[in-house]
Amino acid sequence: MGFFSPGFIIGAASSLSNQIETAQERNAAEMERRRNQFDILSRETQRELRKKRQSQEEQAAALETLIGQYPEGRAILSAIGDDTTSRAGLYKDFALRKEIDRNFSPKNFALSVYRNGMKEDGSFDPGKVVSVTKPEPMDDLEKTGESFIETFGRKLTGAPSARELQETDVSRLSSDIPEATVKMEKVYNPLSFEDPAWSRAYKSFADAEGVQLGMTPTGQYSLENLLKAKGETPNKLRIINTLRQYQAYTEDDIGGITGHVKDIYEKVKNLDDKFDTVVTQIAKDMNETSVSDVMSRLDEYVTTADGGESGGGAGDAPVAEVTPTEPGNDAIKGLASTNPDLYNTASDQINSGKAQPVKTENGVEFFRIEHGGKLYTIKQDAFDLSIVSVE
Repeated sequence: MGFFSPGFIIGAASSLSNQIETAQERNAAEMERRRNQFDILSRETQRELRKKRQSQEEQAAALETLIGQYPEGRAILSAIGDDTTSRAGLYKDFALRKEIDRNFSPKNFALSVYRNGMKEDGSFDPGKVVSVTKPEPMDDLEKTGESFIETFGRKLTGAPSARELQETDVSRLSSDIPEATVKMEKVYNPLSFEDPAWSRAYKSFADAEGVQLGMTPTGQYSLENLLKAKGETPNKLRIINTLRQYQAYTEDDIGGITGHVKDIYEKVKNLDDKFDTVVTQIAKDMNETSVSDVMSRLDEYVTTADGGESGGGAGDAPVAEVTPTEPGNDAIKGLASTNPDLYNTASDQINSGKAQPVKTENGVEFFRIEHGGKLYTIKQDAFDLSIVSVE
């Protein structure tokens, strides 16, 4: 049996000592690098969190300005309370919808949210519209156990413990904050006066009345034949024009307008001088509440007009009437119902080619018309004529 020489033993011990020192230096440097990286990323994460929180707080405050002026908006804000995430989510949802449809107003948004969140008792439940997703909490550091030999070996070489490795694991960093998702089954967004859906509505109405619509030189429907129709058709046309004037319909509702006009007419046809008053109130209430709600209460409007006490408040409603008085008033719409004489003159001149073309803008034609000693600039859209200016 041989023995190691003293020199060999001393040399081996010296080599082991050097290896241990090298391992300790290497492990210390790696751990320092790891801690520095974790600290840098941690600060960046905190900055990102602060920015997100500030953005949410600004959006939450903006929501109050956006919808706080409407009764439905105030009810929504009251029900949500100080929930910054939900408020911010609603504001972001409006901003996205506004990008898609520039006509979508804060009022329509408030109505949409409120109606989608309405409970049977008429109160608003934000949980039916807004859901908040909270990020998973950062995992707690796991408890680790080491044997005596493992602990001795780690300390000997300066290797980091399992806990130290967990504490500096960058995967534990998260910049997530609660996010709100808005879900609405139906968006309340009344059709604008110029929406092409009205052209299709007039065509459907004309077909139901047995009237063949002609076409304009630009290939659009002309209401001239409807204006010349006899019997009940002109008064029904007054109804559909009023519904259009007060933006009573949304895209979801307008498919049933022909039947609605027929039902409204049957209720109001004998009201004589109160005909326009009641129809106007019906249109305004459809805009404020809903088509289905008003259609279910038609009898109330007639009862009120006859001096009763129930329903709609139609007795005090103003007649739907628009008169061209101010030059340059681009809000004057619907000559087919508001100024039939001017409509007929303009239509005849345009169709015969006698009208003076002014310009074409986005496919819409503008003409100069002479009528009653005045010069009118007329815009021809898909289904009616509109006054742009009067000289």
